[in-house]
Amino acid sequence: ITRHLSLHHALKPLFQFISIHMCTVYLLCVRECYFKNMRARVLLFTVGIFLLPSFIPDIAFAETIVDSDISEDTTWTKEESPYLVQDWITIEATSTLTIEPGVIVEFDSSSGIDALGRLLVAGTPDEQVTFTSSTDSWYGINFENQEKSSSLDYVMIQYADTAIYDSSSKDLSISNTKVIDSKYGIVADGSHLALNNFSAEKISNDAIDIQFGSDVTLENITLKNVKYGVEVYVDSKADISNLLVDQIQSEAVAVYEACSVHITSATITNVSQSYAIEAFNDSSIDISNLTIDGVLGSDALSVFNGSKMTVSDSTISNVDGWEAISVFSSGSLIAKNLKISNGTGDGLVVFSGGSVDLQDSVISGFAYGAGVADYGSNNPDYPANSFSLTKNEITNN
Repeated sequence: ITRHLSLHHALKPLFQFISIHMCTVYLLCVRECYFKNMRARVLLFTVGIFLLPSFIPDIAFAETIVDSDISEDTTWTKEESPYLVQDWITIEATSTLTIEPGVIVEFDSSSGIDALGRLLVAGTPDEQVTFTSSTDSWYGINFENQEKSSSLDYVMIQYADTAIYDSSSKDLSISNTKVIDSKYGIVADGSHLALNNFSAEKISNDAIDIQFGSDVTLENITLKNVKYGVEVYVDSKADISNLLVDQIQSEAVAVYEACSVHITSATITNVSQSYAIEAFNDSSIDISNLTIDGVLGSDALSVFNGSKMTVSDSTISNVDGWEAISVFSSGSLIAKNLKISNGTGDGLVVFSGGSVDLQDSVISGFAYGAGVADYGSNNPDYPANSFSLTKNEITNN
């Protein structure tokens, strides 16, 4: 399965022993000759410059090449690290690859891992496991095992096209893991992913994709400087808690096509181009303890096309461009105990058959718009807008 780049690795302890003793002899010679004559000093100095570096133990030549599939239970160790993966490799269905703390795995540009069997990556807080590129970028890790569980703990993934693609795996657990400088973070496709203490940074597309009937749990998630945050598609479910999103271009959370999402405790800041949270096409989203601060050029919350959104105990502020909340195309909003403040559009807008039930909330500081605006319904395919406003304070708009 693997081969060493040289025999140096097997002889490493002997080299270290010889090198240390040669260095010691050299230093003793320097001490004895220094005060005797100039020619001896010059000779020893010249020998030191050209030969002493070869005496120093080489601790980095233990690189291991991987260029074939994992067909039996295999363990990658720190002592054999780094591992250089030169092609797509498959962990066969009957096999397990275990990766120990401190291991570095480097991938050529045309390489990646298909996990049909089990992949168990066990880093530690002090010695994480690193998956990175040996050149420019690499494909990523695909999980495709419907029978056995896999896990990643204390892992760093860099420079991947899609860092992790989970396709219908039975049980994949990812914890204490960070993805940086990649195109996509995690894609869950018909999976039952459990993600805890996960962060993604500098992602040029989606940080987390959940699609095609997936049912996932996301806890303690941090997304920073990504294009899109959590995208949920096509009959999928997501339970999200303790979400932090900062410096995102568009859609911290977007829910499409008959999906169901529950969010408990989330902070979203500095959204630069589009909606912070939106629901489309007969989806439902339930939110509590949400803070949104800073949305440029769009809405903070939007409900479209027959979707339903429930929001409670939340704060929305500093929405520059459009509305803090928009409900339209037969979408519906039930909201209680919201504090909505400071924007350049309207606080809450309803049109094209939208429905709103707003209770015990405050809307203020929309100096160029209305606190609540009814834009009517000109489309005969949609019913008239519906409002229920109970015990709200709507001022300074």
